[in-house]
Amino acid sequence: MADRVPWGITKRIRGVLFRSSRANVDTYGDVESRSTDELLSIVRNEAHRIEKLVYNGIFVAKRDELEQKRERIATIQGLLHERGVPSLKPTLAWPMEIHDAFSDLEAGPIGPRSRPAEVFAPQRAEEMLNLFRGRRSCRVWAED
Repeated sequence: MADRVPWGITKRIRGVLFRSSRANVDTYGDVESRSTDELLSIVRNEAHRIEKLVYNGIFVAKRDELEQKRERIATIQGLLHERGVPSLKPTLAWPMEIHDAFSDLEAGPIGPRSRPAEVFAPQRAEEMLNLFRGRRSCRVWAED
């Protein structure tokens, strides 16, 4: 019996796991109350999620979810327009390209700008480690 986890701890763990399983649930809430910077961040994230699923070849399987992201992009674009944010601002222009070409993203804005992933080359490992050691954000790990 000493190996059993107390009921209260089990309940808390289940709560965390349940919240984690709902990670795909819309967590942005009322976008109208968000600041302009928050809206630009959200719209960029939504466009990135759509783009990523196209690259990974699972756009069709997730289309319903992505339709919601597309609608959110349009809503945010309208709010930003009302706030005087120029539609040519790159942070907004890219999501709008994705929104407008949603029915065929491969032929639209994503496909022509794509390039195949580079082939893994283990012989370049030392070169990459030296690059990382020289980067400010990675220096703390340089000797690990």
